[in-house]
Amino acid sequence: MKAAPANANYHGNLGVMLYRNFKYPEAAQELALVVNGGTLEDGTAITALDLTSSSRIAEYYFIYGVTLAKMKPARCGEALQIAQQILDKLRNDETWTFNAKEIIRLCSEATPVAGGSETPRPTLRVKRLPLPPLRKLP
Repeated sequence: MKAAPANANYHGNLGVMLYRNFKYPEAAQELALVVNGGTLEDGTAITALDLTSSSRIAEYYFIYGVTLAKMKPARCGEALQIAQQILDKLRNDETWTFNAKEIIRLCSEATPVAGGSETPRPTLRVKRLPLPPLRKLP
Protein backbone atom coordinates (compact mmCIF):
# COMPACT_ATOMS: atom_id res chain seq x y z
CA MET A 1 0.00 0.00 0.00
CA LYS A 2 2.93 2.33 0.60
CA ALA A 3 3.95 2.08 -3.06
CA ALA A 4 0.52 3.18 -4.34
CA PRO A 5 -1.66 4.44 -1.47
CA ALA A 6 -4.19 5.97 -3.89
CA ASN A 7 -4.95 2.60 -5.50
CA ALA A 8 -8.52 1.78 -4.51
CA ASN A 9 -8.02 -1.91 -5.36
CA TYR A 10 -5.35 -2.18 -2.68
CA HIS A 11 -7.79 -0.78 -0.13
CA GLY A 12 -10.44 -3.19 -1.40
CA ASN A 13 -8.15 -6.20 -1.01
CA LEU A 14 -7.17 -5.08 2.49
CA GLY A 15 -10.85 -4.58 3.37
CA VAL A 16 -11.73 -8.09 2.23
CA MET A 17 -8.87 -9.56 4.28
CA LEU A 18 -9.96 -7.60 7.35
CA TYR A 19 -13.56 -8.77 6.87
CA ARG A 20 -12.42 -12.40 6.67
CA ASN A 21 -10.61 -11.88 9.98
CA PHE A 22 -13.80 -10.51 11.61
CA LYS A 23 -12.35 -7.00 11.92
CA TYR A 24 -15.53 -5.32 10.72
CA PRO A 25 -14.86 -1.68 11.69
CA GLU A 26 -11.45 -1.72 10.00
CA ALA A 27 -12.84 -3.55 6.95
CA ALA A 28 -15.66 -1.01 6.64
CA GLN A 29 -13.17 1.84 6.73
CA GLU A 30 -11.08 0.39 3.89
CA LEU A 31 -14.06 -0.68 1.78
CA ALA A 32 -15.72 2.72 2.21
CA LEU A 33 -12.75 4.20 0.35
CA VAL A 34 -13.42 1.81 -2.54
CA VAL A 35 -17.16 2.49 -2.71
CA ASN A 36 -17.32 6.17 -1.75
CA GLY A 37 -13.80 7.44 -2.32
CA GLY A 38 -12.16 9.62 0.27
CA THR A 39 -8.96 11.13 1.57
CA LEU A 40 -6.31 9.45 3.70
CA GLU A 41 -4.81 11.18 6.73
CA ASP A 42 -1.79 12.23 4.67
CA GLY A 43 -4.05 13.95 2.12
CA THR A 44 -3.88 11.20 -0.53
CA ALA A 45 -7.14 11.14 -2.49
CA ILE A 46 -8.80 7.81 -3.27
CA THR A 47 -11.16 7.75 -6.23
CA ALA A 48 -14.19 5.47 -5.77
CA LEU A 49 -14.50 2.48 -8.08
CA ASP A 50 -17.75 2.40 -10.04
CA LEU A 51 -19.79 -0.74 -9.55
CA THR A 52 -19.46 -2.77 -12.73
CA SER A 53 -19.81 -6.40 -13.68
CA SER A 54 -16.16 -6.89 -12.73
CA SER A 55 -16.23 -9.70 -10.20
CA ARG A 56 -13.58 -8.06 -8.05
CA ILE A 57 -15.30 -4.67 -7.81
CA ALA A 58 -18.69 -6.29 -7.23
CA GLU A 59 -17.10 -8.33 -4.44
CA TYR A 60 -15.83 -5.14 -2.76
CA TYR A 61 -19.35 -3.69 -2.80
CA PHE A 62 -20.91 -6.93 -1.53
CA ILE A 63 -18.37 -7.42 1.27
CA TYR A 64 -18.81 -3.78 2.26
CA GLY A 65 -22.58 -4.24 2.50
CA VAL A 66 -22.25 -7.45 4.53
CA THR A 67 -19.66 -5.84 6.79
CA LEU A 68 -21.99 -2.93 7.53
CA ALA A 69 -24.85 -5.35 8.25
CA LYS A 70 -22.71 -7.44 10.63
CA MET A 71 -21.28 -4.56 12.64
CA LYS A 72 -22.47 -3.97 16.20
CA PRO A 73 -24.57 -1.93 15.97
CA ALA A 74 -25.48 -2.75 12.39
CA ARG A 75 -25.23 0.10 9.89
CA CYS A 76 -28.14 -1.11 7.79
CA GLY A 77 -29.05 2.29 6.37
CA GLU A 78 -25.78 2.23 4.46
CA ALA A 79 -25.81 -1.53 3.83
CA LEU A 80 -29.23 -1.41 2.21
CA GLN A 81 -28.06 1.38 -0.11
CA ILE A 82 -25.20 -0.87 -1.23
CA ALA A 83 -27.63 -3.76 -1.79
CA GLN A 84 -29.84 -1.47 -3.88
CA GLN A 85 -26.87 -0.38 -6.00
CA ILE A 86 -26.01 -4.02 -6.66
CA LEU A 87 -29.62 -4.82 -7.57
CA ASP A 88 -29.83 -1.79 -9.87
CA LYS A 89 -26.54 -2.20 -11.70
CA LEU A 90 -26.17 -5.98 -11.74
CA ARG A 91 -29.82 -7.04 -11.93
CA ASN A 92 -29.15 -9.50 -14.77
CA ASP A 93 -26.52 -11.38 -12.79
CA GLU A 94 -28.24 -13.92 -10.56
CA THR A 95 -25.19 -14.42 -8.34
CA TRP A 96 -24.91 -10.73 -7.42
CA THR A 97 -28.68 -10.42 -7.13
CA PHE A 98 -28.63 -13.30 -4.63
CA ASN A 99 -25.75 -11.64 -2.77
CA ALA A 100 -27.60 -8.32 -2.54
CA LYS A 101 -30.60 -10.14 -1.10
CA GLU A 102 -28.28 -11.64 1.52
CA ILE A 103 -27.38 -8.13 2.69
CA ILE A 104 -31.09 -7.35 2.94
CA ARG A 105 -31.68 -10.57 4.91
CA LEU A 106 -28.87 -9.78 7.35
CA CYS A 107 -30.32 -6.32 7.94
CA SER A 108 -33.82 -7.69 8.45
CA GLU A 109 -32.42 -9.83 11.26
CA ALA A 110 -30.34 -7.01 12.74
CA THR A 111 -32.87 -4.17 12.76
CA PRO A 112 -33.85 -3.21 16.30
CA VAL A 113 -37.46 -2.80 17.34
CA ALA A 114 -38.65 0.84 17.43
CA GLY A 115 -37.68 2.38 20.73
CA GLY A 116 -35.33 -0.48 21.57
CA SER A 117 -31.57 -0.38 21.53
CA GLU A 118 -30.90 -3.98 20.64
CA THR A 119 -32.21 -6.58 18.26
CA PRO A 120 -34.76 -8.68 20.13
CA ARG A 121 -33.65 -12.23 20.81
CA PRO A 122 -35.98 -15.17 21.33
CA THR A 123 -36.52 -15.99 24.97
CA LEU A 124 -36.61 -19.57 26.10
CA ARG A 125 -39.30 -20.03 28.70
CA VAL A 126 -38.93 -23.08 30.89
CA LYS A 127 -41.89 -24.38 32.82
CA ARG A 128 -40.82 -26.13 35.99
CA LEU A 129 -42.70 -29.29 36.72
CA PRO A 130 -43.30 -30.32 40.35
CA LEU A 131 -41.08 -33.10 41.53
CA PRO A 132 -42.63 -36.14 43.15
CA PRO A 133 -42.02 -36.49 46.89
CA LEU A 134 -38.91 -38.40 47.88
CA ARG A 135 -39.44 -41.91 49.16
CA LYS A 136 -37.54 -43.29 52.05
CA LEU A 137 -35.46 -46.30 51.20
CA PRO A 138 -35.88 -49.39 53.46
